[in-house]
Amino acid sequence: MINDTAQSLKNDNDATTKLPLNEQTHSRGMRYILVFNILLCIGIISVPILMPKNDRVAVFTSPWGGASNVMNVIADANGALVNGGKAEWIAVASSASENSTDFVDKLYQAGAWLVIDGAIAAACL
Repeated sequence: MINDTAQSLKNDNDATTKLPLNEQTHSRGMRYILVFNILLCIGIISVPILMPKNDRVAVFTSPWGGASNVMNVIADANGALVNGGKAEWIAVASSASENSTDFVDKLYQAGAWLVIDGAIAAACL
């Protein structure tokens, strides 16, 4: 009798710890949705923070391009090199002309991969 009760409790315990296959799949899908939503929120919050707000910007180019590549991108956009970064494919630049409102667009057209606010990038450089 005691063995039957113990066996019954063990079987009940096993049933609660093992989820059926469709519930396991549902749980995994919910985790993917949660991770996606967290990354989406981080992206939405970080975009306005990283957008260039002043004349100094950090320019990121292809990592295999080297230092000459980032300098060529800045020069092609009519910019001036302000400071180099820890990596040779990152640099801080500013517009060489006083009233260049499309400097960031010119950097992207010249081949920059990413252009962010220079004040924020100072922490990385």
